[in-house]
Parts: sequence; C-alpha cells; structure tokens
Amino acid sequence: MLSISTYIGAIPPLPTSVMQLSALRENPDRSLKDVIAIVETDSMLSAKILGLINTPFYSMKKEITSIAAACVQLGEATIYSTALLIGIRNNFPFDLSAYDMSERNFIFNTLMQMNLMKEWTRSIQPEHASELQLAAFLSGIGKILLSHILVEEDSVRLFKEKVANNTPEWVAELEITGASSLQVSTMMLRHWKVDSTIVAILEYTDSSEIVPEDLQLPVAMMETVYHMWNNWDKSGDDIKHKALEGFSIYDETQRHVYENALHRTIKKLEEIRTVQ
Repeated sequence: MLSISTYIGAIPPLPTSVMQLSALRENPDRSLKDVIAIVETDSMLSAKILGLINTPFYSMKKEITSIAAACVQLGEATIYSTALLIGIRNNFPFDLSAYDMSERNFIFNTLMQMNLMKEWTRSIQPEHASELQLAAFLSGIGKILLSHILVEEDSVRLFKEKVANNTPEWVAELEITGASSLQVSTMMLRHWKVDSTIVAILEYTDSSEIVPEDLQLPVAMMETVYHMWNNWDKSGDDIKHKALEGFSIYDETQRHVYENALHRTIKKLEEIRTVQ
C-alpha cells in the first residue's frame, strides 16, 4: 500500500475560486460582497450554493435563486467549506462505500457538525469561533480519501470486519492505512495551505501532544464536537446521551452552555426530519 503522504502529494491544487476564497480569509477588511463576487465567477460553486440553501436543512420559506441572497443566508464559513468540498470532489470520486455512507449523508453530517459548533460558539464566543466552525465542517474530509484508498487497495472488507468486531473506526483506519481519517483531514488541509489555525486545531484534536495554551479551549471544543461525527442518524435522546458523554473532556462548569447548544441543534435536526 502506498503511503498516505504519497496519495496526498499527488492531489492537484484547489480550483481558482477556492484559492481566492482562502486568500480572502487572510484579509481582515474583507466583506461578504467580496465573497459573493468570487462565488459568482464559479458556475459549479454557484450551483452548489443554490442547491444547498434550498435543502430542508435550511428550511427556507421559498426557493432562493439569487447567489447573493444564498450567500447572505449561508455565511462565509459555509461557503468556504462548500468550495473546499467541491475541490475535493473534483480530484477523486466521492465514494464513501468503505463507510457505508452516501454523499448526501456525508454532507448532512458535516453540516450538523458545523451547526453544533456554530450554536456553541455563538453562546461563548471564543476567539477562534470562525476557525472552529470550519474545523468542525472539514474534520471528516479525510474519510473521502481513506475510502478511496481502501477501495483501491481492496481493503474495504477487512476494514468493515474490524469495525463489525468492535474495533473503533479510527483504530481500524490506523491499522490498515497508517493514519486516522482525522489525521488525513489535517494533512489534506495543510497540503492545500488552508488557514493554519484550522489545521492546528484539527492536528491537536485527539492527539497526545501538549496543546499550546492559546489553542487549549478551541481544541477541547473540537474534541467534544468531533466525538459526534458518526451519530447524527440516531434518535434525539441517543444523540444527547452520546454528546454529553463526550463532554467529559471539557470544562464541566460550562456544561449547561453546551447542553443548550445541543438542544437547539437537536431541535433543528428533528425539524429537518419532519420535512424529508
């Protein structure tokens, strides 16, 4: 099996519009108008943005057909994340069969991760709120590449057998490919020179390394939310149980704040389910 770094090194650069959005994020004087101008130059990204805003997830009262209106509703973080996903999809097949997951379910999970982090950061407003929302959305992209590798190397059956025998998913990933999907997500984002703070947050998440003091809060929050990645198809009660179980790694004095964010996220999930 080729090394993960070999696979990642062979991934082409991101589309021009994504690189423009990445560069724009470094400009403290940027505005949403600047983001909209870039989106409007990319027909594929524009179509994806309109398709996303008109899904049940956003519960629009009427169809949105304006790129500008869609961008206002979605916000910069979701637009940037969506652009990155398109860039990933353009580089290799979006085949998540190794995880028994459809593209639709994958995107739904990423949106729920981001929504939970958005609700939480809205309540406590940490310094890196924007980066945390993006990190939550992008934390699962390594699964796309790992699934591709497992299929190409004819290792899907072995992977599924390990998981079926109660081997944690990340352990099975590590044993077969040499890296967990979270580690691969970090490597992919670093390869594409994505915001260094986002990369650092994901790099320290679930890591045994000592976390720099200025990143301790965002990493603890990311670890808590990442714990939820595979649980968004469960019932509301099961989701709450799993989410609070993972909260033990964070400050217990802030538990009620997380519970409120979780409550709002589960309410949104249940609303989506009623219209699907």
